[in-house]
Amino acid sequence: MGEISANADWVYKRNSFGVIGAYRSRKLSENYAPDIESPSYLRNDLNAVSIGFSYKRVFSADRRWYYDVQAFYRHWWNYNDYSYPDGAGQTVTGRQTTDYNVYAIKALLGYKVVMARRGKIRPCLLVFAGVGTRIRTYTYEATSTTGGVPDPEYSFGYVRKLGSVHFGMQLGFEVFRKN
Repeated sequence: MGEISANADWVYKRNSFGVIGAYRSRKLSENYAPDIESPSYLRNDLNAVSIGFSYKRVFSADRRWYYDVQAFYRHWWNYNDYSYPDGAGQTVTGRQTTDYNVYAIKALLGYKVVMARRGKIRPCLLVFAGVGTRIRTYTYEATSTTGGVPDPEYSFGYVRKLGSVHFGMQLGFEVFRKN
């Protein structure tokens, strides 16, 4: 599925303040009929963009253990135009619109593995786990015409509050001003 993400942290003593950004483009063709009941992160027909902020605090003497609190917004969307013959000699054209808006907070406990001890740029691996909560709104609309005549519109939506459990790893680089 592939997502491009970037985090930037500004460190002050044992605290860091960060900005989180991510983008994912859809992977499927225009005439794909999605399973709209699937979770958004499994759907290949959705684009996504995220923005967020984080606060990280190192609490161990060796500066490897940390806790991290993140707040972010993610928007998933797909505006799918389609056209196909209906078997009766008419052409059906239409548009499916899918929008998810997610507002979330995560609390993570993590461990940093530093892969190089010297140099201005040092590779590192962050391993983390935690819990979170999110509010997700969802809207789906479908409009179509058959032979130029509008069909009835179909739409629905919901708002859900969800808990979540997180496990993960991030590979990245630490950049130091001084060696």
